[in-house]
Amino acid sequence: MSNSVRKTLDDLLREPVRNDWRSHDLIIQTWSFTEQVSIDSQIEHTLDLPTYVVTGNETIPAGDHPIDYNIVVASSGKLTIEDGAKLFFDDMFSLTSDGEVQVLSSPERRVLFAPMKGVKNFKGVWLNGRQRKYLLQHVDFTDDTRFSPYTAKNVRNFQMPQRLLHIEDAEVDLRDVTFTLGRFSQDALAMFNATVNLYDPKFFTKGEALKWMTKNGEMEGHGGIYGHDSKVLVERGLFDGCVGRIGGALRLDDCDTTLKNTKLINSRSRLWGGGLSASGGSLNLLGCELLDNEGAMMGGAVSAENLRILVEGGVYRRNHSEFDGGAFCLRNVNGKIVKVRVERNGSYHGAGYFLDDCNLVFEGGDIEYNEGHFGAGIYWEGKKPKIRGTKVRSNIPKEDQIYCGDV
Repeated sequence: MSNSVRKTLDDLLREPVRNDWRSHDLIIQTWSFTEQVSIDSQIEHTLDLPTYVVTGNETIPAGDHPIDYNIVVASSGKLTIEDGAKLFFDDMFSLTSDGEVQVLSSPERRVLFAPMKGVKNFKGVWLNGRQRKYLLQHVDFTDDTRFSPYTAKNVRNFQMPQRLLHIEDAEVDLRDVTFTLGRFSQDALAMFNATVNLYDPKFFTKGEALKWMTKNGEMEGHGGIYGHDSKVLVERGLFDGCVGRIGGALRLDDCDTTLKNTKLINSRSRLWGGGLSASGGSLNLLGCELLDNEGAMMGGAVSAENLRILVEGGVYRRNHSEFDGGAFCLRNVNGKIVKVRVERNGSYHGAGYFLDDCNLVFEGGDIEYNEGHFGAGIYWEGKKPKIRGTKVRSNIPKEDQIYCGDV
């Protein structure tokens, strides 16, 4: 694939932003997307967008670069982004790669991907490529878009679900990457059939956007991360103030996931899994802290079902849900809970743990000062958990430290 006019990417970067991007003399590619006009109404759109295709070796240098066209790295192409480069995308445009993307950033001169001021649709960065490997380090993704298609009912704004980084069929290492979330309706990071390792990542929601998302209804996204059929490793991560419909900070479907020494704080979901929601696959939580999260219905910190689990070490404190599982809501889950501290959580059933048809072993740890109506420490149905050396005490009410719902 070649460009209809043989400009280099460097030529384009030097040109001013056009008032009408249709005046670009670039290849035109057809892009289709769904506009969510309201909760129950969608409109299909097809746009012909100017696109620059990288087929050889090209570089984006340091400096501010407004982008009013798509950049596509072909499978034969290589794009190098130098440290200090800041890419600001106009409505509907993105960087998509099936080839090689190299980010040469440093802690002092980070690379930034963000929308232009006033943009409503930031499509972000898409990494694909048939098991191709990518490395991004010292990179910031920021969403400053102003509208959400799921709350701006009957407002026609060409809005599409937005993700800052989309990974599919690829292996990606993210090191010291920061995602600052705005009023968008999907996920900061989405992955499908991918292997993604995150080291020292940070996910934040801006205060104004957090207040807006908390006040307004139907959020369809999953806050920080959405993973499907993927392998996910997060080490030394921080998720602060993420908001989602299912899984405030993370939603993981059929994933093999490990979180090590990671904090999930001040996050909330509209339904379940204030900190995270996981279904299928496996979930390892090693030395993590989940504090002050809220799952509206169940699983204030963690909601998990139909998977293998290992929770080892860590603190789960001041999490809350209305009905089941102030800290943990687990259904059809097998595994171990080892030396975990669960305290001062609240829910109607199982303020510490709500267990439904689980095969779990508790070894050591503390479950105390949790407050609920039935099973302030542990509420279980189905198979009785094995409790070995775990201190279940000082929960409120005292007579319901451990409660069997089958009785």
